[in-house]
Amino acid sequence: MLKPYPESDLSINILVLGSEIIRILNRKSDFIIIENVMNTFLERDIKRTPDMFMDVMSLLFALGLIELNGYKIRLNKNDFTEQDLFGNRIV
Repeated sequence: MLKPYPESDLSINILVLGSEIIRILNRKSDFIIIENVMNTFLERDIKRTPDMFMDVMSLLFALGLIELNGYKIRLNKNDFTEQDLFGNRIV
C-alpha cells in the first residue's frame, strides 16, 4: 500500500524504500547488477526482505524510473516533464 497507516513503520514503507533504491542507483551512471543493488539495500536495515526489494523494484519499473538490461538496472535518464491531465506541460 502506498499510503501508510498512522501506526505503520515508515522505515519499511514502499515509498521510503523506493527512494533508498533510487539513491543507491544515483551513485552510478552505468548499469548495475541487480544482485549488488539488493545486497546494498538489505544491508541497511535488518527489517528489509528480498520480497520488499522486489515489490519496490516492480513499482519503480512500472513508474518508468528504472531501465532493465538483462540482469542489470540503472536509473532512467529520460527527461521527464510534468503534465496535467490534458497533456499540457506544467511550468
